[in-house]
Amino acid sequence: DVYSYGIMLMEVFTRVKPNDTKFTGDLSLRRWVNDSVPNAIVQVIDSDLLSVNERYFNEILECLVSIIEIALKCSMESPTERVIDMKYVVVALKKIMSQLLQFLPLADHV
Repeated sequence: DVYSYGIMLMEVFTRVKPNDTKFTGDLSLRRWVNDSVPNAIVQVIDSDLLSVNERYFNEILECLVSIIEIALKCSMESPTERVIDMKYVVVALKKIMSQLLQFLPLADHV
């Protein structure tokens, strides 16, 4: 289901689970991530995925923001708001992966 996939993408790229103790009251993983896009996304992205000293920091950050935006579209609260389908998600993620591979050292592609 597209909603669960969106939540899973957020978990993978933030390394935070939806049931983390920081989420109380109205704060959820989705809301925490959504509130960070795009200006504070570095604060929620797993620090192992992005280093400030990274040669292609801005380019990689742009790819990560695109992935998070897809996750947010997949996990809209209301099913009627989730107009994204998995075919679009796969195509979009493949496109992002192609962009990302341009900036990663060749050894990391293996």
